[in-house]
Amino acid sequence: MIGGLAIHQGKLAEMRTGEGKTLAAVAPACLRALSGHGVHVLTFNDYLARRDAEWMGPIYRFLGLCVGFVQQGMSVAERQVAYRADVTYVTAKEAGFDFLRDHLCLEPGRLVHRPFHFAIIDEADSILIDEARVPLVIAGNAAEPPESPHDGGLGMPAFSYQVSAFSYQLSAVSRCPVRTAVGLAVDEAGRDGVTCASSSTSVASPRPAVAADYRPRDNRSCGFVVKERFAPVPR
Repeated sequence: MIGGLAIHQGKLAEMRTGEGKTLAAVAPACLRALSGHGVHVLTFNDYLARRDAEWMGPIYRFLGLCVGFVQQGMSVAERQVAYRADVTYVTAKEAGFDFLRDHLCLEPGRLVHRPFHFAIIDEADSILIDEARVPLVIAGNAAEPPESPHDGGLGMPAFSYQVSAFSYQLSAVSRCPVRTAVGLAVDEAGRDGVTCASSSTSVASPRPAVAADYRPRDNRSCGFVVKERFAPVPR
């Protein structure tokens, strides 16, 4: 009960294995859930999230509260039901990824989280120190690469072109070709471009094509070879 009071007040409660950490979290979770805004109990892994929800479930239901848990691989509908329970057991990683996915969601009906109210962290040293060293990263669907030579994309046929030896230089940091002041001036003058061998169409932006596949002649090289997509570059 002393541990539960400390957690309810937002303090850190240190308890040894077997002293009842799982049970100590029930009292503050119930108190905070009475407002109807929901409580998250953040665990270390999926096994603990499901086990604790099943073990402590009878207590919550006896007090008139509903309990849910989130597991990896659950559908959006299942997650919505779990997060709308009075008390939700979920790993910190799953809750974090669901938060990121909600910010990428384009349909309000597919949001899983509701406004945050109160969270209890189990194994706080592992979650707040060990796992916190690795950031959660999520990405949306990448757009298809441009296929038109006018877009300067990678999906283009072979080129025949002449580039001034002073138009590019090799970056010492990224090891990629970058346009020099001379190259930019030539571009503006319209005297330096890339011509598609199959259609004799001038490519609007030659830099992506050159950066995609090039062969330096030496460490200070200004000569680059543009080849077909996925074609090997001789070393």
